[in-house]
Amino acid sequence: LMDNQLHECLVGSNTAVCQTEDPTGKLPPSIRSTRIDKILVVADDSGHAREDKQTSALEFDNVLSDTYKITTWETSTDGNPDLAELQQYDAVIWTTGDYWDDSISAENAETLTAYIEAGGNLILSGASIAFDWDHTDFLQNIVHADYQTFAEQADIELALEDHPIARDFEPGTVVDFVDTPSGEPLLPDVVAHTEDARVIFKRGPASEQPGAAAVIAYEDDRSKIAYYAFPIYLLPVETQSLLVNNTVDWFSRKPLDLPNKDEFEPFAADEDTSAQEKPQDTENGNGENGDQNGQDTGNNNENNGTDNSDSTN
Repeated sequence: LMDNQLHECLVGSNTAVCQTEDPTGKLPPSIRSTRIDKILVVADDSGHAREDKQTSALEFDNVLSDTYKITTWETSTDGNPDLAELQQYDAVIWTTGDYWDDSISAENAETLTAYIEAGGNLILSGASIAFDWDHTDFLQNIVHADYQTFAEQADIELALEDHPIARDFEPGTVVDFVDTPSGEPLLPDVVAHTEDARVIFKRGPASEQPGAAAVIAYEDDRSKIAYYAFPIYLLPVETQSLLVNNTVDWFSRKPLDLPNKDEFEPFAADEDTSAQEKPQDTENGNGENGDQNGQDTGNNNENNGTDNSDSTN
C-alpha cells in the first residue's frame, strides 16, 4: 500500500483490501536448485581459534574446483554474506573447521535459517557447531542434530550404505582420521540426529563415543542439508573427495521420503567419558581454562538471535 502497488488488491473509492498471506498457508515454491554449477564455500573463521586454525575451506575447494565454479568467502575478511548472496549459488558450504564459541554467529545463523526456509542446498561442517548452538531452534531445525557432549574422534564408520551420500563406499567401511596438522588431539562434538534426519556415517570403533552421528542428512521438497560433525581436513584426501562429491550430487536428486519415526533410535552418549579435558585455544588463552566443551559451562548463545528461550547455555 505504501508503494501504491494495488494491482493485486480489491480497490474501492476509499479502501483497498490486499491479500498479505497465502490463504492455504503453504510456503512458496522452493528455489532449491536441481542442477549444481556454482557453489559458495564460506570459511567461517570468526570464532575462537584452536591450535590448527583451519576451516577446511581449502579442502572443499580442492575437491570441487575441477568440477564446479567455486567462490570462497572468508568471514574474518569479507564479513557476513547476506541471504541475497547465498541465493546466487546452487549450493552453500559453511565450514567452521576447528573454530568454536560463536563459530557461526547469530547473524549468520539467521541468514542460514532464511536460506533453508526459502529452499536451498547446504553443507555444514565443523567440530563445535552443535556445542555452540545447543538447545536452539537452529540446531534442531537446521542442523538436525542434538548435542550430547564432546570426545576425541579417530574414525568414521558407514551407517547407511544405500543412501546417495554413501555411494561407492563399501559396506562396513571404516575410515581412519589423519593426524591434525598440529599433532594436538581434537575433541569434536558428540551428536545425535533428530527423528526427521538420517545418519550416513557414525563415529567408528576407534573413537570415543562410538556410534554417535558423524554425518547427518536431512531432505524435504524444499531443502537438503548435510552436517559433518567434524572438520573434513581430518579425512584422507580420497575420502574427502568421495564424501563431498557424493553430497553435492545428492543435492540434485529427487528427495527421499522422510524417515519412519517409528524406527527412530536416538544415540545417547556414555556419561562416563574420559574426554573432559578442555580443548586447546592458544590464541585466546583458553588452553587450560577455556569453556568450549566444559559440561558445566555455557557458550554465548544467550546473545544469539535465534530462539534460545529454553537454552541452558
